[in-house]
Amino acid sequence: MEEFKEKRSVRKDLFNRRIFIRLIVGLVIEYGVFVLIYGINGWGIRALVDGLFVAAVVGIGLASFSFLTYSGFFDTIAVGTANLVGIMRREGKKKYDSLFDYKEMKKPKRAGNRFAPLAYLVASLPMIILFIVFYSINYV
Repeated sequence: MEEFKEKRSVRKDLFNRRIFIRLIVGLVIEYGVFVLIYGINGWGIRALVDGLFVAAVVGIGLASFSFLTYSGFFDTIAVGTANLVGIMRREGKKKYDSLFDYKEMKKPKRAGNRFAPLAYLVASLPMIILFIVFYSINYV
């Protein structure tokens, strides 16, 4: 019975409103970058390949940054900045006792965001496929 609950929670985490919004944001950013690069380079076939490549790299970059944020890579900066601001105030108290306490506090919130990088990768997948297709047509 617990295996069923585990699968159900994964399905719930994979298809929720937050992931859908990230997918839409990723699509808007990537297609905006594509149109910008495609237009700057002159609307030709080479510009199409360049635009698709840059948009795919931006999507992969968004996914990588999202993964690093989810894994807690920037927690030291957040704790250090919050503690510095807390010490500079009149009370002079640190906001967080340690990095471990901060990570434990963030753990429930991060449990729901574990598939966030997947949304950006799915948004960049059409760009990657189209890049490979048009690159092979134009340069091979």
